Amino acid sequence: MKIRTSLALWLLCAGAGAEDWPKWLGPEANGISRETGLLPSWPEGGPAVLWEAPLAGGFSCVSIAGRRAFTQEQRDGSQYLLALDEKTGRELWRTVTGPGYEDRHGEGPRATPTVDGGRVYALDGGNVLVCAGAADGAVVWRHDLRKEYGVDMSPYGWSGSPLVDGGLVAVNAGKSEGSSVLAFKADTGELAWRNLDDRAGYASGIVRRAGERREFVFYTAEGLVALDPADGRLLYRYPWRNKWNNSGMTPVLHGDTILISTLDIGASLLRVKEASPPELEVVWSGKSYETEFGNPILIDGWLYGVRKNSFAGIEYATGTLAWDVKGFSRATCCYADGRLYILNEKGRLVLARATPERLEEVSAVETLFHRTDKNWVMPVVANGRLYLRDGDRLLCLDVKAK
Repeated sequence: MKIRTSLALWLLCAGAGAEDWPKWLGPEANGISRETGLLPSWPEGGPAVLWEAPLAGGFSCVSIAGRRAFTQEQRDGSQYLLALDEKTGRELWRTVTGPGYEDRHGEGPRATPTVDGGRVYALDGGNVLVCAGAADGAVVWRHDLRKEYGVDMSPYGWSGSPLVDGGLVAVNAGKSEGSSVLAFKADTGELAWRNLDDRAGYASGIVRRAGERREFVFYTAEGLVALDPADGRLLYRYPWRNKWNNSGMTPVLHGDTILISTLDIGASLLRVKEASPPELEVVWSGKSYETEFGNPILIDGWLYGVRKNSFAGIEYATGTLAWDVKGFSRATCCYADGRLYILNEKGRLVLARATPERLEEVSAVETLFHRTDKNWVMPVVANGRLYLRDGDRLLCLDVKAK
């Protein structure tokens, strides 16, 4: 029975890769899908809706792996992790993660599940971290990080998705005495290490590889930090904090550089210089790129993403603003097959091509969403389908060219 179960779990998640989208920002954590053969433009009214599934409170994005869609919601006073059939949208299972969470922006979980090795790792809005089986939702282990480690409450709910790599699950849990960043063993949930006193940011952690060395990189409320996955030792730090403590952008990695950005103070591009310990050099810093929580996409040396209330094209190496287009308040986006899929908070969905010279709007649709505010969940493209979440449902659209 154990052999059959292990085989089933392996088959379930073996497809996670080029076509699946198993975690926040996709396979390479850069917002880019490697799919091709997608619709070059859309008919009036947008792509065909394959299915829609009811969802309650929350801002969790969707992760796609092993022919299943995983997300989180809040319903009847509890937060849930759930799995849907990728083909039909039928609910396959749901698992309670913790009690309900609510603030002035809304209720429910903010982070996105991470699928790895036949398991799903999820952090809810109240800072409860859960590991469940991808096949059936059975809880393998659970930690209430506030109760167990005494971390301070985040003003707008915990939003950083679990970072899973090398047999560890790491999260920026929040301000505490030495427990701001926590790493657990992925298989058992046993604490591997903890470090720092930083307040929690709203960004997700990311793995940076420098030759044989790996780093866990987080943008906390205080700034950029990099830790050694082996023991949690701090490798380097760069203070980059605004007055609201709301760092929301997952760092962008490219070669030996790291980009971080937030409102009010703008962006910094940092070069990591190999030394012991590593040293940081500021390549450029300024307000040409300020973002609240939408992640930019880096394509051929250019950043494309939301800049305050506009969508902008910025040269990565210099920070030079080439253009910006109004009408994209708090927009989120992903990239697939040469095109950007952009969603603004009012529910306007745009298919566009971006170049260093301009943003070319190819198609747009404004009738898919029930609500006209707080559409903050990033679009996802996986297996020829476009996934969108509004206030009360998950939409699955067919974007595969026939």
